[in-house]
Amino acid sequence: MDRRQVIKRMALSMGCTLSAPAIVSILNSCEAAPEIGWQPLVFSPSQAAALEELTEAILPKTTTPGAKDMKVAQTMDAFISVVFSPADREQFKTDFEAFLNECESSQGKTFVKCGAEERSAFLSNYDTPESYGISVWGTDMAKKPVNSIFKKVKAMTVSSYFNTEELGERILRYQSIPGKYVACQPYEKGTKVWSL
Repeated sequence: MDRRQVIKRMALSMGCTLSAPAIVSILNSCEAAPEIGWQPLVFSPSQAAALEELTEAILPKTTTPGAKDMKVAQTMDAFISVVFSPADREQFKTDFEAFLNECESSQGKTFVKCGAEERSAFLSNYDTPESYGISVWGTDMAKKPVNSIFKKVKAMTVSSYFNTEELGERILRYQSIPGKYVACQPYEKGTKVWSL
């Protein structure tokens, strides 16, 4: 074999040996965006995944479907895309991103990667009477954008959840054409609550 061929082969094998770990580390550092199964209109895919998890943390699945089952995040995304002005949409996204960054800095991981206990611990800081900016004489009325975004998301989650067709017709009692009004009716155990 030619000396040049031997040197080329040695250099090639040395290069492959040294670059393989580098390539593996680069591939491992790349994370795929979380799968959400729908195309958001306002949010980025990572924000939409976080919104799904946040709505589920607010209204988790129990004996009744959770916020994910009712597609609350999709409803909120569609609502924001139609009802909010472009400036309000951008402000909402900016505040929501600040909220997610706060979670990552306090918990050491993204909201999507946090477990149920970590999410609960993080959200307990924002779900207090003080964080809602309830005005009482002598309180600090400074604007708290991170807290206000949680308040908005929570209100929109509850509203979207209770306005879904699935909940109104299949989980609660629903009567499309109401009959007579009975002001005082005895309750039978196990009877479902009336849908609005």
